[in-house]
Amino acid sequence: MCVHPNVRFTCQLALALVATATAFAQTPLGNEFTYQGRLASGGAPLNDTADFDFSLWDAAIGGNQIGPTLSGDGLIIVDGLLTVELDFGVAAFDGNERWLEVSVASPSGAQVVTLSPRQPLTASPYARTAVTALNAPNSWGLAGNTGTDPSTNFIGTTDNQPFEVRANNERALRLEPSGTVLDNVGPVAGNVIAGIRANSVLAGVRGATISGGGGDTAEPGFGPNTVYDLFGTIGGGYGNTVGTNDGNVASAAIGTIAGGWNNVVSASSATVGGGGGNRANGFGSVVAGGSSNVANGNDSTVGGGQQNTADNGGTVAGGAANDATGRHAMVPGGFDNDATAEAAFAAGQGARALHNGTFVWSSGPTGIFASSGPEQFLIDAIGGVGIGTNNPSGPLQIGNPNDLSAFKHGAAGPHHLVTNRDMVLNAFDSDGTLDGDPLFLLRRNVTKFDEEGSVVDVVHVTDQGNVGLSRVPIANRLEVNGDASKSAAGEWAANSDRRIKTNIETVTNALDTLDRVRLVSFEYTDDYQATHPGVGDGRYLNVIAQEFAQVFPDHVKGSGERLPDGSEILQVDTYPLTIYSAAAVQELRAEKDAEIATLRQANADLADRVAKLEAMVQRMAAK
Repeated sequence: MCVHPNVRFTCQLALALVATATAFAQTPLGNEFTYQGRLASGGAPLNDTADFDFSLWDAAIGGNQIGPTLSGDGLIIVDGLLTVELDFGVAAFDGNERWLEVSVASPSGAQVVTLSPRQPLTASPYARTAVTALNAPNSWGLAGNTGTDPSTNFIGTTDNQPFEVRANNERALRLEPSGTVLDNVGPVAGNVIAGIRANSVLAGVRGATISGGGGDTAEPGFGPNTVYDLFGTIGGGYGNTVGTNDGNVASAAIGTIAGGWNNVVSASSATVGGGGGNRANGFGSVVAGGSSNVANGNDSTVGGGQQNTADNGGTVAGGAANDATGRHAMVPGGFDNDATAEAAFAAGQGARALHNGTFVWSSGPTGIFASSGPEQFLIDAIGGVGIGTNNPSGPLQIGNPNDLSAFKHGAAGPHHLVTNRDMVLNAFDSDGTLDGDPLFLLRRNVTKFDEEGSVVDVVHVTDQGNVGLSRVPIANRLEVNGDASKSAAGEWAANSDRRIKTNIETVTNALDTLDRVRLVSFEYTDDYQATHPGVGDGRYLNVIAQEFAQVFPDHVKGSGERLPDGSEILQVDTYPLTIYSAAAVQELRAEKDAEIATLRQANADLADRVAKLEAMVQRMAAK
């Protein structure tokens, strides 16, 4: 369908705004602009429907389309007037000239005709002011920028002056220029100072960072954060100091305080992780946290706690009032422990490792417990020391003291008891010769040696508490390789209280169930006997697990042991046979009782008939 030949279109631009005008105008303006036009047909204003397409171009003729094509279909034109809001997006208007192209079809659905020429878009006063302001300082837009070059487009200063960012007219961030060159290093980075305005970096220091925090100096103990040496770092907190204000900005370089309050790092490469009142005074020393801890010597460490001191590469892991001042000494924690000698170790309470290579542990109630010579291993435990027992009956108990009577003491000389990690005790003469057979303490795992010297498990207890006799338990709480017996008959009891049971049902059809169970005699295979020394030749009585599972599936399970082909050996619980056998006896008795009752009734009936017959015979004889 064609447009009526005498339809004419005239247009007029009423208002055009560039999107960036909102950044500078006092009145909030958007990206839309109002477009007004007039349609005439045959010299008279058009009164009809019309479809419109609007597109934006960078030239009056040809050129490139800018942004999307906007459509308005089925618009009702009254008296030839058209008013429409157009929005080509913020990127469409970058200060360059733009032309609007209009296509129209009237009535709606007719052939579309593109009107010519394109309409130039002129700027409104707001838009003109925005473009002027945008071009003058080359400012950054609040909604981001595109097409920037970091070598020429940046925020900051071009002279040797700091740059500050403020919030509520208070300094929140200060970037200081570098200007410092170090030997073998080259130019040093500038400083980054955040947090309270009072936070500072000493003049001449570069590469320093204060990430935030800081207090008002007018408040005692709540001061600002300060860096006095090169490359110092303070993560936050308040009253923290990195470096020494001694005029040499490299004397305590690369120190770090992660946070906390009133912490001091006064040596190069030292660190305080946090806490309060901590001091890292040695090169590479570390105080991880806590309060009032001091790491004085090079490479010394205090992990935490309070009032602990480490020196000469010593380490205090925690606790309180502990000192590890010996070279590479160690206090893992506790209270009032001192390791003052080289490679010494003190722990507990009141322990004093005063000699090189000593280990001292004290429980504390007896007072100070100190070493008396080098290379000692000392334990002061008021409740006794137990090895293999948690209830020692004296100063030292190894396992069960009743087993100690098995040790032999001959006239050859003193004996020495030694333990291996399996807790096997052996007795040796003074010349180092083994005195007799190996001796054993009562312990979790008991082993013996066979004729070839191989270890054989006698008692084995797993980490899960399963116990094996002459075998390693796999699937059950107690497993025995071979026979088991008791010295006298007695109970093997299990909990069977009515109050712990539910869904109780009487066992029925016991005879029929037992008829389905095949009882067999058999011999074990040679391969099985070879891996189970407790199993011998001869015939055994039992059931076949696979067949038993057809009758009692809940009483057949895997043993955890495997055949050479990898399949699991099954094991059975034959206890159901006991219960069902008893139930079968009950069923038989009930059946027999019923039969006896029937026979008794039949006998009574027969006796009654006989008595009546005898009476009748007597009457007949009397006649």
